[in-house]
Amino acid sequence: MKPQHDFEEERLVRLLGKLSAISTQAETLVSQMDELRREIRTLETQIDGVQPVFSTHYTIRPTSILVPIVAEGAKLPVYCVHPIEGGVVIYRELAKLLGRDRPFVAVQPVGIVGNERPLDSVAAMAERYRREIEQQQPAGPYNIMAWSMGGLIAFEMAQRWRASSEQVSLCLIDTAHPDFWREHFRTGKGVRDFIAGATEIFEFDDVQWANERNVEEVFAAIDRHGRLKPGRQHLKRSWEVLKANNRAGITYQTSSYSDRAVFIQASEPTFGRPEEYAQPWHDDIQSLVRYVAPGDHRSILQGSNVAVVAEQIEPFLLNTPEES
Repeated sequence: MKPQHDFEEERLVRLLGKLSAISTQAETLVSQMDELRREIRTLETQIDGVQPVFSTHYTIRPTSILVPIVAEGAKLPVYCVHPIEGGVVIYRELAKLLGRDRPFVAVQPVGIVGNERPLDSVAAMAERYRREIEQQQPAGPYNIMAWSMGGLIAFEMAQRWRASSEQVSLCLIDTAHPDFWREHFRTGKGVRDFIAGATEIFEFDDVQWANERNVEEVFAAIDRHGRLKPGRQHLKRSWEVLKANNRAGITYQTSSYSDRAVFIQASEPTFGRPEEYAQPWHDDIQSLVRYVAPGDHRSILQGSNVAVVAEQIEPFLLNTPEES
């Protein structure tokens, strides 16, 4: 039988062996950690200053005002403001062309759904729509555009974002300057054009015309005598929106815009001569890029014409925050 001290010596040798093995493992781990640190420093040096192409994925939720025709995408959203009649279906084809990997969001008026009263000033609309957008996209850059009267609202929204030092891409699609609009809707042709448009959209019965001299008198005549045909009663709220939007457009006063904007006019203008149509916007906007697209005021966003419009707009859209 071995003496007790022999057992203790053997145990000590085993423990020292384990300690040596642990020390060797620790040295190996330290060496591996040092190597990893060197690799990390090398990678950091290689990617220094490189930004990702798309840093965010955007998703826009529908609200009573925001109508995402394309709800998601990696590029910055496009917001497209409603025309005078309030409907946004006319933007559907444009959304297909510009909504590739980016949200395309139509902005419809207050009062078209729900119980709120329609807003009747461009300033009030611009502020409400801007706040609604910022709840989902809190910071710019912002892509804002519109067709027809909606361009006045888009113009005012861009003014307010620029005043807050946000970068904005602004595009107006065949938007008549308020000066042209006020003059046209007080002419015989302007009144006839408005009556034809309102009749086509709303199909009022029993309107008794009395040589109305301006659009305000047309509204009054329809409110006194006009009745929506059966099956068109759902348009009653749209009629109230149209009246509010008309008041907003007629009374809007533009101010100087100290940035670039794109203006696309129809080759068959509603107001004045083609060479004169954009001139008031040239006077208001520091740098106006003007294009002409085929069609008249409405057909510019239909058929093959809308592809021309999309091609003219796309180079000016902001895609990522890094572009600012």
